[in-house]
Amino acid sequence: MVLLGELAAQHIFKEDVESTAYHILLCNLYAECGKWDEVAKVRRIMKEKGLIVDPGCSWVEVKGKVHAFLSGDNFHPQMEEINVILEGFYEKMKAGGFNCQECSLLDKIKTSKADIFCGHSEKQAIAYSLINTAPGMPIHVPKLSHYCQIHLQDSSQRDYCYRY
Repeated sequence: MVLLGELAAQHIFKEDVESTAYHILLCNLYAECGKWDEVAKVRRIMKEKGLIVDPGCSWVEVKGKVHAFLSGDNFHPQMEEINVILEGFYEKMKAGGFNCQECSLLDKIKTSKADIFCGHSEKQAIAYSLINTAPGMPIHVPKLSHYCQIHLQDSSQRDYCYRY
């Protein structure tokens, strides 16, 4: 699968060297296969070329009001509370045996753990909803044109869906 993806990327990059989307697809392919050194290399190339990745955006409706979250955005009035919730999730994952393969990548692409674990817009939207809705209320986080496909359950016995 990786060889085919690399071959396709070589042909595409001959025609369209400035496409951020194709670079991201190649990064995603490498990440899916655990090739973090290759992810770092593609990210470095993107940075050198000045290719900018649009931040992810997720939204959630809470108490009749829509709240939008951008990946990496730290300006929400409740961001401190949101990050506490997300760090709690991360600690539970580590206690459950989660081994962060991405962590070896952090130095290579100069990304912090907070960005990896607390910057994704879907997670921010879920954490915001956990803080601001009653226990037992379902949480749905639509992302662009599709809904999350995996349903998870947190310790408050609340179902929420999240695009994995």
